Amino acid sequence: MFAKKIVVAYNDTDLSNDLLDYVHGILELSGEIQLDLIYSYEERIENATPYKTGVDDGAEAMESHAETIITKGKLKFNDLPNKVEGFVYNCSPANAILDHARDSEADLIVIGNRGFSGLREFVSSVSRTVQSKSHIPVLTFPKYAPEELEQHK
Repeated sequence: MFAKKIVVAYNDTDLSNDLLDYVHGILELSGEIQLDLIYSYEERIENATPYKTGVDDGAEAMESHAETIITKGKLKFNDLPNKVEGFVYNCSPANAILDHARDSEADLIVIGNRGFSGLREFVSSVSRTVQSKSHIPVLTFPKYAPEELEQHK
């Protein structure tokens, strides 16, 4: 078995749902592979001042939304015997993924890549940050345009 525990970044986008379909195929190889789905969000503080820091009236709504997304992701694996857990973090996505993978002793990280290039790739690409800082292998799942996907079939 090439991995005992896989960490997957999931946010209910088309790309991350395609990624879960791919990971489903991996889990079909062995019922012993564990899967941790990670959803991360960063609370945004509107009109922050020195007197209003760390306060966000939407925190409960964000947490509820995050739990809904994780539950949706976990449902995709109900037909398998594998242990699938979901985790929600309120921090940067790259940090959540890397810290969780380290703390849970994962063997593999699977993450989508939206295809940023140039400066934007270096400034805001979660997948690039995870790839460059991970202590374990990272499988990057690229975003294909529909016509590209048809060519690969």
